Amino acid sequence: MNYLHGTYLRRHLALGLTLLLTACALPHLPAPQVQRLDLAKMPTGELFDAQAKTLAQEWPGANWWRQLGDEQLDQLITQALRQSPSLHLAAARVSAAAARAGSERAALRPQLDAAVQPSYEHFTADEFIPPPYGGNTYWDNQVLLESRFDLDLWGRHHALLAAALDRLHVRTAESAQARQVLISAILSSYLQWAWADARATTFQALLATQQQLLALAEKRLRVGLGTALDVNDVAATLPPLQKALARERAAGRRQRDQIALLCGLPPAAGEALHPPTLHVSVLPLPAKIPLRWLGRRPDVIAARWQVEADTQDIGAAKTAFYPDLSLSAFAGYQALGFSQLFSNSAHLYGVLPALSLPLFDGGARQAHLSAAAARRDADVARYNDTLLHALQEACDHWVTLQSLQVEHAAADHALVLARQEEDLAQRGQRAGLIAASRPLQATGRRLQRSEEIADLDFAAMQDQVLLIRDLGGMQAQDVGRHD
Repeated sequence: MNYLHGTYLRRHLALGLTLLLTACALPHLPAPQVQRLDLAKMPTGELFDAQAKTLAQEWPGANWWRQLGDEQLDQLITQALRQSPSLHLAAARVSAAAARAGSERAALRPQLDAAVQPSYEHFTADEFIPPPYGGNTYWDNQVLLESRFDLDLWGRHHALLAAALDRLHVRTAESAQARQVLISAILSSYLQWAWADARATTFQALLATQQQLLALAEKRLRVGLGTALDVNDVAATLPPLQKALARERAAGRRQRDQIALLCGLPPAAGEALHPPTLHVSVLPLPAKIPLRWLGRRPDVIAARWQVEADTQDIGAAKTAFYPDLSLSAFAGYQALGFSQLFSNSAHLYGVLPALSLPLFDGGARQAHLSAAAARRDADVARYNDTLLHALQEACDHWVTLQSLQVEHAAADHALVLARQEEDLAQRGQRAGLIAASRPLQATGRRLQRSEEIADLDFAAMQDQVLLIRDLGGMQAQDVGRHD
């Protein structure tokens, strides 16, 4: 008998140990397939400076567009930041992420509920309830306070809270990215509008010059000094200028309506805007770009926080392999009928510890852990891609700005020569040495050279806006960046 009893105990002990070993099976975490790039260790090349830490003044400075001297532009950006639908959407996503973090934080705190449960029941006479209750109908009333607390032995809820807070940083960075994209879009559209307006002014002046040349050609034809071919040659230059003028005016109206839309207004609201009065100039560029500026880009920051959140998700997935212990307690009153409900004899209370032992799940926990590791690999790859594209975009726009500076120098020289030609032609015409058409022709060439310089100026401004956006320079708020 003792032998049988010992065998029985050993079998049950073996079974219990087997269950515990199964419950506490170690997770298999797949090795990372992608390594995150380290910005501080990346090759800098000629453009970036990895050693630069601080500057006397961050380029280009907060609200740098105010240096363009257009009060209307500043008002439009302020209005867009206040009522743009895209920013409202981003702000709502931040609020939702904050709420999710609050929900995860609540899981770390004791929970307390109150329950009042009256029930009108007919009790069977064939169960354990004796007469006079058995076989009759009574009110069965219960008033309870119930408390629950998860001990979080392995840190699962702490990991989930950390992941939720990291995703809150992601949404905050995405909100800053939306703000930056909105500002750069308004600046680009405003520059396009100013550019179209300037080109329209130039085409209008060129058209007026050609019309004067046409009048001179027709006058020379009437007095027998010119030919119909001369008149036709000049007249043929008018339609292209007229089409170009109409095209630039239409482009200006489209950009004006686009600005209204970006500000959260209907396109018709753009009709109240007056033409831009920009002081177009390129801000002095630093000799080299501190490499850490790329780290302040909101999209780079968001990608980095997403990787951090994935790491916390992996930690939470690993805790599913281990036993968990939670405590619950209750206290209150329970009685049949109402007369004795709150009497001392109706008082009840209890403590209920609960041990959760994960046993056989067909590999679900391991699959969940592997999926979390794969998401981290994917987001590391996404971070690397975002960072490399940030480097490429900054390099492209920097090179373009350098090229435009060289082109601008050549265009400046051509304008000087065109002005000299116009001055000499006007002097010769006043002295009666050359025909009256020569000064007008020289004026047309000078206007064309001026248009080329204006095109270069606006192109440089556009690239500067993009470069500042590439470096996160429009963002003046803290988004939990990783420098």
